[in-house]
This record gives sequence, C-alpha cells and structure tokens, in this order.
Amino acid sequence: MNQEELKRHVRYDPATGLFYRLSTNAVAGCKDSHGYVVLKIGSKMFKAHRLAFLYMLGRFPKGDVDHVNMQRADNRWINIREATRRENNVNLRSRPGSSSKFLGVAFSKTHSKWAARIRTPQGRKLLGYFDCEVAAAMAYHRAAKSEHGDFARGNPEAVAAQ
Repeated sequence: MNQEELKRHVRYDPATGLFYRLSTNAVAGCKDSHGYVVLKIGSKMFKAHRLAFLYMLGRFPKGDVDHVNMQRADNRWINIREATRRENNVNLRSRPGSSSKFLGVAFSKTHSKWAARIRTPQGRKLLGYFDCEVAAAMAYHRAAKSEHGDFARGNPEAVAAQ
C-alpha cells in the first residue's frame, strides 16, 4: 500500500480524523475490539491512525502512533503523533484497582505513606514517601515531565488541585 493507492480509495479529513470512501462518500471504518478505528482497503485491514500518516506524509510511521488525548478512535491529525514504543507506553492512565487515582502513586502499608515511583530506562525509581496523596502525585508529575517530555501524561489533576 502506498499513498497513491490509498487516495484512490479514500479521502482523509485531518480536522475530524475521519476517512470517507470515494465511491460512496460514506464514512469508512469501524472500531475494533480495542477501540481503534480500522479500515479495509482492498483485501487488507489497516488501523486508521497508521493510514492517516500514509495519507498525510506519504509513508507509514516508523514505530507506534500515540493518541495524545488517549482516545483511540480520535484520529484527528493534531491528536496523533509518531512515537517509539517507550514514548507511547508513558502516555497512559492510572490502572484500575490502583490504591491511588494518580499515576505513579500507591499507598505503602509498610510506611503508612503515599509512595511515588517512576519508570526509567534503568528501571523503577522511588521518588519518595509522602503524607499526602496529592504531594506524591506532584512529585511523579514533575519527574514524568522531566523524564518523558511531551509524551508524559503526568498528573494534571494534581496540578489543578494545588
């Protein structure tokens, strides 16, 4: 598949992130079981966010594609960016069942405090123990921005609570 072949089948609207079939002008694609939009071009299935790169830049992304707002079906051009696997993995939400609503924060029963930890290429790093969950979240937020740059999700809710 190349850009020319893709443009013979569909039109991409970068403002909405939607693809339209040229033959019918109908919206193309549907969500898969993981929440990503997929399209069938010819006899092959493609993820829409990868096709957006091909449509706009004439090439598939070299690595992963990250959805900035973490909405897998939102394929607006401003919401998708090329990323390494590591960069893509740091833009995530707090895990369900976690003892904290914040990323990188968990309650330590041993210390009776909130622990803040971050993953780095060298492994998990303890940022400290805190009396307050929000203080631990702020420590993670600062470390995430420093360690992961633009791809860090951090804890914007903790910043807003300050």
